[in-house]
Amino acid sequence: MTGNSGTVGEDYIFPFTTNNDANYSVDEIGGLLRHVAFYSDGGFSRTITYNGYNYSTIASTPILGGMEDTAENSKADLMGTYLGYLLKIDGIVRGIVTDINTGDPVENATVIVGDYDGLTNSYGLCAIEVPPGSYTVSCTHPDYNNYIHPTQVVIDYNETCWVDIPLEPIVSVDDIEQRDRITRIYPNPCATHISIEYFIKSSGNVDIALYNIKGQKVCTLVNDIKEIGYHEVTLDNSDTGNAKLASGIYFMKLQTERESNIEKFLIVE
Repeated sequence: MTGNSGTVGEDYIFPFTTNNDANYSVDEIGGLLRHVAFYSDGGFSRTITYNGYNYSTIASTPILGGMEDTAENSKADLMGTYLGYLLKIDGIVRGIVTDINTGDPVENATVIVGDYDGLTNSYGLCAIEVPPGSYTVSCTHPDYNNYIHPTQVVIDYNETCWVDIPLEPIVSVDDIEQRDRITRIYPNPCATHISIEYFIKSSGNVDIALYNIKGQKVCTLVNDIKEIGYHEVTLDNSDTGNAKLASGIYFMKLQTERESNIEKFLIVE
């Protein structure tokens, strides 16, 4: 194969040949050299092909060269990368936005990549085309806290980068107030008598139990139907149904048909 040497990029020199053919063609320049080369005619309007597959039509002055074919870079990868360079195809940042608690997709979230942005669809996905460069990725949604990706995303021509974006829901004071929960354990730390206040948002069965640091149930304080509202129960350390509770860390667990809530407290003698 004959031809002159041309350069593409800073550190690469690639052989090339000008043909009379109206199409670009792609071939290996010897098995040992393991390069992919591109050939063009002088018509400045041609189609790049590899193994008979058309990739894209170009209308420009000839840009000639190739890229090294290694075990890490397949010919298909090289073709895509080099075509992206020739055609100046922008890269794409694809955001996957989900609820950090449930894993459900978040629709209509705004994903921001530098000066570019896009909205997620019902699957929590969006695709944003950006020129090559380094970008900060962030995300906003009215029902979630703002998100900033911990590292910058670097994009090259014709490259796709996937970014996982977990969003944390905004919890209002009203939302917290309307949960089945233990509202207060006092005194904490405590010695003998402990008061546990709790709130139930709708009538139903309530179970409140005491657990030690090993996760073993020590005793049950409440297992009954309770009406909506605030309630209180008292724990007497001298009357738990077992031996007196030793000093240490304990957990109070409230369980209803809707949800559960665990609070930590300390007993000191």
